[in-house]
Amino acid sequence: MNVLAKKQIDSKEGVDISEAAKILGISVEATRKRLQRGSLQGYKVDDRWYIVLDVQDMKSRTRPGEDSDTSGTESENDQDTNEDVQGAILAYQQMVESLQGEISFLRQELSARTEENRRKDHIIAGLTQRIPELPSADQQEPAESLKHELMNQVQSEIAATVLRLEERDRKLMEVLREIQDSKDQQKKGWWPWRRA
Repeated sequence: MNVLAKKQIDSKEGVDISEAAKILGISVEATRKRLQRGSLQGYKVDDRWYIVLDVQDMKSRTRPGEDSDTSGTESENDQDTNEDVQGAILAYQQMVESLQGEISFLRQELSARTEENRRKDHIIAGLTQRIPELPSADQQEPAESLKHELMNQVQSEIAATVLRLEERDRKLMEVLREIQDSKDQQKKGWWPWRRA
């Protein structure tokens, strides 16, 4: 321990931070903050901090719960508490603003998705109306029989058409023969000497 620290201890009583916190009736962290701000005096010996309290302060504040004059301590404690509360309020306000921004973004996304889904539903409904209804299994059997019936009908019409064409060809051949015969007769003529 150096001479300066010894003089300070002799002239004023120094206690470690936790003991000072008990004497003052505040937390250890509040005691450290007060030491940093300079509202409490202290010194360091062998890497350990000691708080210097007046003997009168120590006598009037022997225990934290006892009745004593703590108006100065309470105002400093209130100041520490107010700073802590204000810091917490500021942090919460920033968090609330951030969350409100996220909520606003998510609402916009939800609105866009809802509109997109509505458009898709409208398109699907339009396409569904264009698709013809497929026949059920009961309706397919009559369709097959109708198909066979139509095939038979077409085949009979083709056969009838072929018969009509053959009849026409036969008549044409007869007409052509008659024409040929009449030409042959004209060549022979009615002159007897031309007969061969």
